[in-house]
Amino acid sequence: MSFDSGTLYIDASANRVGVGTTAPLSPLQVAGNAAVTGSYTYTSSKTVAVNVQPAAFRVKGGAEDETVNYSENYGVYIDAGAAPYDVALIAPVDLPDGATVSSFQCYYYDNSASSELVATVRLGRRTTLALSSQEMASISISSSGSTTNIQAPVTRAISSATVDNEGASYYVDVFMTTGVTTTAQRFYGCKVFCSVDKIGP
Repeated sequence: MSFDSGTLYIDASANRVGVGTTAPLSPLQVAGNAAVTGSYTYTSSKTVAVNVQPAAFRVKGGAEDETVNYSENYGVYIDAGAAPYDVALIAPVDLPDGATVSSFQCYYYDNSASSELVATVRLGRRTTLALSSQEMASISISSSGSTTNIQAPVTRAISSATVDNEGASYYVDVFMTTGVTTTAQRFYGCKVFCSVDKIGP
């Protein structure tokens, strides 16, 4: 059923509506731009994963004596320095406004049989006018033995879980100590999992 030469089309047999098209492929298909006031709301919440890639991290502070390298294959690793080989890293995180953070996961690799990789990985927030930040989630890493598999610890203990981009900014920081200056011990970044029930400002 077509109205106004295809401005509105109803495909009753397939339960589809087209706006600007007479061949809708979805329950609602719009050919052209849409002006919407308000937000798109899901009938049920969806889980989205926000990736924090190794290349997003930078050295935190200027007093580090280690050389940090980044690679698409090797993640973040300490390339040179003075023992103990430790470094602090930080990266911004762009989380969907209004979402609820449900879990925080990080990824690391330790194939050194002679030493352990020790790290603390934190998700944090700083309110816009505050001078200090707040920890939302934390993962402690203390590897034992060696493996050729990437490890993926996760925590679901989240504080202040609702994302408020107007009132706060978000970040991940890493405090990492390695026993070697090779690619045998690496950090591969994080994921922040969020529950989202709408799209919109």
